[in-house]
Amino acid sequence: MQQWYSLSDPVMENALIEVPTMRRFAGIDLISEGIPDETTNLAFRHL
Repeated sequence: MQQWYSLSDPVMENALIEVPTMRRFAGIDLISEGIPDETTNLAFRHL
């Protein structure tokens, strides 16, 4: 999603917090899981 929408790491973190459809697509549940921070997004992208 980050590449599709050309989002920076901090903006991607905020989008996952604020946009329910992005969380649902990523499979993130706010109650049982935390939102990955921008350094986690960076590390994942570099894999």
